Amino acid sequence: MLKKLFSILVIPFCLSACNKKNKTVEYIDRLDAVSVSNSKLNKELKDIYRIYKVYHIVTNHIENLFAKHDDGKTYKLKNKSVQEVLKQLETLKEIKYFDEKIDFHSQKLIAHTILIYNGLENNKKIDHTKKKNQALFTKLGDNFKAVLNYTTKKYGGDNFNHMSDAIYWKTIAKSNYIHSKEYKAFEQLILKNNKYEAYKLLRSSIKKTKDNQEKTIYQLKLADQNVALDMLSGGGDNISYIDKSGKIYFEILNRKKYNLYLFETWLKLRALMQQNLSLDVDGEILNDKYDEIREVTIMTVFKYIQKHPKDIFAINQFLLLTTHDIIRRYGDYPYGNQNTVEYHELFDDEKETIK
Repeated sequence: MLKKLFSILVIPFCLSACNKKNKTVEYIDRLDAVSVSNSKLNKELKDIYRIYKVYHIVTNHIENLFAKHDDGKTYKLKNKSVQEVLKQLETLKEIKYFDEKIDFHSQKLIAHTILIYNGLENNKKIDHTKKKNQALFTKLGDNFKAVLNYTTKKYGGDNFNHMSDAIYWKTIAKSNYIHSKEYKAFEQLILKNNKYEAYKLLRSSIKKTKDNQEKTIYQLKLADQNVALDMLSGGGDNISYIDKSGKIYFEILNRKKYNLYLFETWLKLRALMQQNLSLDVDGEILNDKYDEIREVTIMTVFKYIQKHPKDIFAINQFLLLTTHDIIRRYGDYPYGNQNTVEYHELFDDEKETIK
């Protein structure tokens, strides 16, 4: 049911924004399609975007090597899939960077991943007991660290601005942009647990508000409340809550209009969809689909930056969207894939407001 719902939501979004032909190449060139300007800022943003695109794709391919079928023994990766991965990796080698060191790290990361995939035969797991294979994964791990260390040092947020955390959080606080009296009345009714009247006022605020950023705040609140209601009902059982929230998040992103909360919207959409698709470490994780939506959202922000190159909040959103990790199968959380941690970080506080 959730997979069908995801298709219903994502297909219209991607039809208008994702070129299905030669998809990998289109991913690489999309920033240039927005602006061919190679100002110092654009060069840096394009390099960051491209290296982290490679980083996310490679990470996903490596993690997918170890996803098992329900028998717990055989692996899901098929020989045909191996060839598709190798073809994509070869395409990624063609990416051009302005920074030669970024290019060096990218090529090494891709090369070691190709070596690992070339070693796959007959849908079998690579034998980690062999010193040759151990060395390959060790080198790959070093490549990942090298990318993170270099990009963080050279292109970290502090290199684009010197804003304090206090100023940052003060500026993006949603209370700065709320002007609807109905919304303020909604907040009071929620505290009194009068949900029916509260949501009527919230929907009215959304309908009447013309300003994109203010409207987004109200829409996020309604979507988040629906997720919280789903959590309180036991989670995943009431498809209408998930359906409503997903459609709202998509609507915000599909407007392709800049606001301060695009990263938040994308992250919540991804967490919601994955949490209701699979919690299992070996289950389906649609990182490629989530990243298609990430791509389009990055383009919205990048297009805005072309007209507002000194907007440090827009640049910060670009960095957040570009560098944020894919949903991992493995990590500190031992009971399934890592989305569960992010899901609860995003929505648990909202749940507390309507208990």
